[in-house]
Amino acid sequence: MLRFLSEEWVAEVNGAMQDLLEPGENEPRRLWTIQCVLVDEAGGSFSYVVRADQSSVTLELGEAGDPDLLLRQDRLTASRIARGELSIPDALAAGLIRARGDLGALGDAAGILAKAARRLSDLSSRTTFPS
Repeated sequence: MLRFLSEEWVAEVNGAMQDLLEPGENEPRRLWTIQCVLVDEAGGSFSYVVRADQSSVTLELGEAGDPDLLLRQDRLTASRIARGELSIPDALAAGLIRARGDLGALGDAAGILAKAARRLSDLSSRTTFPS
């Protein structure tokens, strides 16, 4: 089993996300970078970056220099999103994610993130998530 947000899990995600969009398919209107910060009850944090270009989404552990959007959430919320149980817009509406920056990046990213979620659906069955 892969551990959620481990280096091995990230490599699996990135392998599945190559060539996400077919030629001629709606491409993102722009490139975007979303910094995600997971916080825990003790005040610790863990960061990863989601980037998109015209054909793929990539995930990197660590921090982005100047992201379009910063999302702060707890690990359980991030796990629920990764398992497909919760969408980012629903989590934002419920106050489970705090956002700072250009929320338009999520609008630009919506289509490609939905396609990414479908492509990653079998990965969640091979992943252990925090509870």
